[in-house]
Amino acid sequence: MSLPCWRPKNVMARMDRARAKTMTCPASRHAAMIAEALMAGRRDLVDDEPEHCGVSIGVTVELLWKARIEIARLRAPTGENV
Repeated sequence: MSLPCWRPKNVMARMDRARAKTMTCPASRHAAMIAEALMAGRRDLVDDEPEHCGVSIGVTVELLWKARIEIARLRAPTGENV
């Protein structure tokens, strides 16, 4: 049994809300397309271009981690590197 927040329908709804409020890059838009296809039970994107899909997901994860590092730095009381 999965938590409601992890159900594909809920994940896709949260992605749509976040996408409407932010700037996106090509890699994150492609990663979102991959996620939507996989949650719908389709593997065509991954099967047709696995390397391209992997690069898009990898770039998106890299940017996510960098954003989290920057947020932590900005939230630090002294503004020092975290």
